[in-house]
Amino acid sequence: DILAGSQGSPFRTIAYAVQTAPTSRDQGTTLSLADGSYSEKSIFILGRTIGIQGSGIYYKINATRSIGALVTQTNTLREVFISVYNGVLSLSTVTLTVNNDPLDPLGVDLTNPSQHHFIHLYGNAGEVNISGCKFVQHNPLLLIYSEVIYSEKGTQITFNDVSFDSLIEEKYPVINFLCDRNPVLIQNTRFNNIVIQRATVGAVRIDYWQTGSVSFDGCSWNWGSAGAYYSNPQYTYDEKGSAIGAAMLVQLHNLNPDTNTIEIKNSLFNSNHGENSGAITIKGPSPESVQAVTFNTVRFENNYCFFEHFPSNREQMLAAGIWGPNSDKSVPKQQVHGHDVFVDATGVQQYLVGRFTRCVSYSASPQIAWRN
Repeated sequence: DILAGSQGSPFRTIAYAVQTAPTSRDQGTTLSLADGSYSEKSIFILGRTIGIQGSGIYYKINATRSIGALVTQTNTLREVFISVYNGVLSLSTVTLTVNNDPLDPLGVDLTNPSQHHFIHLYGNAGEVNISGCKFVQHNPLLLIYSEVIYSEKGTQITFNDVSFDSLIEEKYPVINFLCDRNPVLIQNTRFNNIVIQRATVGAVRIDYWQTGSVSFDGCSWNWGSAGAYYSNPQYTYDEKGSAIGAAMLVQLHNLNPDTNTIEIKNSLFNSNHGENSGAITIKGPSPESVQAVTFNTVRFENNYCFFEHFPSNREQMLAAGIWGPNSDKSVPKQQVHGHDVFVDATGVQQYLVGRFTRCVSYSASPQIAWRN
C-alpha cells in the first residue's frame, strides 16, 4: 500500500503528500521534508508540478553521510520508484538511496533481478530539476540491474550540484539521456566510483538525434570502471576490447546532426578505466556526425584503457595463432585504443579538427584514437 506510513501515522509519507497536494502543471507545490529517514514504496506524478526539498544539513544515518532527508526505496526496484508522466519534478538537498537488495528479503536469490528504473521520466513534455542531491545504493556488495535515471525523448533536464557515489551497475549506465529537441543541462555534477561490471556502456549514456542541446559544465568523473574484469565469468569474449569508456558513451543516431550541440566544458575525467577507451566513447553512423560533440577546457588525468581483445571462439583464436599447442593462451590481440577518448567511426580525422579547445591530458599516449 503506497499510503502506508508508520502504525501511529499511517499517512505520513512523501507518496501520500504528493498524491494529495493541490497542484497542477501551472501551479506547483513544494514539500519540505524534516530531517530524518523516509522509506517509500513509490511516488507517482502525472501532469503536475511537485517539488521535494530537504533541509540541506549534513548528518549521518547508519554510517551514511546524508544531505538533508534520507529517502530510501523499500520496494527493491520491483517497480519504478519515482514516475513522472509529462509532469515537473524538482528535487533538492536530499539523499536518495537505490534499494538493490535481493528480491527475497530473507535470502540472496538474484536469479530474477528486477530491472525497473529508480527515476523514470515518461512522455515528451516532462521536466526534472535536481539540485544539491546525492544518489547512493543500499547494498554496496550487490549490483544494480537498471538505469538509476532514465529519460525519454523530449524531457527537459537540469542538474546542479548533484553527486552519484559508489554505484555498481551490471551493464547499464547510471543515467541515460535521450535527447531530441529537448535541452539537457548538467552542472557541477560528480560521478565518483561508478562501476559498470560488463563492458557495454559508461557511467553516462547520451542518445542524440537531430536537434536539442546537451551541456556538461563543471562536472567530474573520478575512479570509474567499465569492464576490464577478465576473471568475471559473465564477461564474454566479445565484450573484451569493446569500444567502451568508463565515464561516458555518446551515441549519435543521425548522419548529420546539428554541430556543437553536445558540449563538455570546464570538466575533469580522472582515473577512469575502460576497454578501448579509458573515459569517453563517441559512436556515430557517419564521420560528419562527430561534429555534434565539442570539448572546451577539459582536463584528462590518468585515464587508462584495457585495449586487449580476445576472439570470441576457439576457432578464431586458433586462426589468430593465440591458442594452440605452441602458444600462450593468455596473449591477446591489441586493438586501436585511446586512453581518454575513442571515436568508434571511420574517416573522422578531419572532422575532429576544432573539437577540443583549451583541453589538456596527463594520460598515457595515445590519448585520442578512432577506428581504422
